[in-house]
Amino acid sequence: MPTLVPTLNSSRKTCAAIVGAGGKTTLLYSLGRAFSPPVWLATTAHLALGQCQWADQHIIVTDSAQVVDSHHFSDGLTLFSGPPTHNERVSSVPEDFLLRLAEAAALNHIPLLIEADGARSRLLKAPKEHEPPIPGFVNTVFVVASLAALGQPLVEEIVYNSAGFAQLTHLPENTSITPQHITDYLLHPFGGRKNIPARAVLHAVLTHAVTAAQKNAGRSIARQLLPVYHAVHLSHLQPDTALPCGRTEISETWQPTAGIILAAGAASRFGAPKLLQTWQGKPILHHVIETALRARLSPLFLVVGAYADQIQQAAGDYPVQIIPNPDWASGQASSIRAAVQALPTHIAAAVFMLGDQPRTPAELIDLLRQEYAASPHPILLPEAQGRIGNPTLFDRSTFTALTSITGDSGGRQLFSRFPPRKILWHNPQVFQDIDTLDDYAQLINSSPDET
Repeated sequence: MPTLVPTLNSSRKTCAAIVGAGGKTTLLYSLGRAFSPPVWLATTAHLALGQCQWADQHIIVTDSAQVVDSHHFSDGLTLFSGPPTHNERVSSVPEDFLLRLAEAAALNHIPLLIEADGARSRLLKAPKEHEPPIPGFVNTVFVVASLAALGQPLVEEIVYNSAGFAQLTHLPENTSITPQHITDYLLHPFGGRKNIPARAVLHAVLTHAVTAAQKNAGRSIARQLLPVYHAVHLSHLQPDTALPCGRTEISETWQPTAGIILAAGAASRFGAPKLLQTWQGKPILHHVIETALRARLSPLFLVVGAYADQIQQAAGDYPVQIIPNPDWASGQASSIRAAVQALPTHIAAAVFMLGDQPRTPAELIDLLRQEYAASPHPILLPEAQGRIGNPTLFDRSTFTALTSITGDSGGRQLFSRFPPRKILWHNPQVFQDIDTLDDYAQLINSSPDET
């Protein structure tokens, strides 16, 4: 499984806890097998005794002072657990031993993966008062939830601690679980986010994304989880001869994506601040901002220049961050540079939109993000009937290059260096710029559903 480690942004410095329900143990072993050995596994909860046999060696720790010697465990996948219990499970390792194990793993660059929750094979789980037992030293947390729970009733056979889940999500017991309930659980500070160490990178893994309905639900959940979660992964189970449980395969990874609206130009051909002209009862600029918000681009930046005060005032009621561009007269590239330099470090990609294209549909941005989630590429742009246009998605790998472009041709200057992937769209009218009074008249006379 060569793609799982980079997809989950893992490295040999990874010290991860896996919590939740609906595929934790499968993810634990899948991720462990995706690394080159050695890899260490441990548990702070209870693990089924049969699942311990999936490791190459199983070390039962009976004494918290037991020696950790990395030379003794240099091959394959080594699982550390406490002694077996009366119900065919193993107990957690002693806290002092686990701390020393983590120190040895960090010193020797050995990935340490910890199953830090138990759910008795349920599809979802609400933590009880003492759960989940996540060690404070982990640098990554994966919260697992199964999309197979969608449409199922909220009962204990489906959801571990169903009463707690009902309280967190305001869903009455025996009522069908919807995507919004899974979203609410994952966002709740006493649900999926409970006991997460402050500095840990937080991932959600939505398992059983198999049917079209499950995938679409997973995408809807992912958009709402970002940017609270650093990444949201849609996964499914694949057979694997090396793992009796099968292996987790990631089909899509949704990451924080910023929106950048370029609105700094002088509109010299139009002869007035064109973005403030009215279409369908509101300024053109408002249509563009609302499209970006519906597409859940976050954070959302608005680059202003020639009519900075007027544009900023018009955008005042929206959650946008204003980026002044005093160098706006030098061309569009200066606005792109200003915006890219303002992007937070956690942003994986940015979607650039033009302030004078009010007919851009949120569905087009969703399509770009979906294609990027399934197969990341440096640049993705829409093409309709042989014509390319905006919005355009740029991956973080292009950001440094974007800060060095000049003139008025914008990001197109990078197309030879980063050949874009074209995403097909059905209607080229969404690319219409409002550059002249004739363009505006055509927009006024257009049908509102021509997108």
